[in-house]
Amino acid sequence: MPQEEKSGIGATIGAIIVIVIIVLGGLYVWGGKLLQNGDSPATTEDSQMTDLSSQNPSDEVSDISKDLEAVDLNNLDAGINEAGSGLDSI
Repeated sequence: MPQEEKSGIGATIGAIIVIVIIVLGGLYVWGGKLLQNGDSPATTEDSQMTDLSSQNPSDEVSDISKDLEAVDLNNLDAGINEAGSGLDSI
């Protein structure tokens, strides 16, 4: 009666799953520490951001028109050169 050889594929797949779980757990803990330390992306609030956050929550057409008229789109790309130079220095 011939004996069947046992393959180690099950053990290999199990080891890969364990390693993936450990890596994901490590990333989760690392992300939590980053948030506790306050290492979040820097944001600057300018006048446009303040204006956008203070818009009327109403869905009436007249209120939406007033909000649209209050938005200044003329200097929308004012910070694009700063962002480009910041990316170039990376």
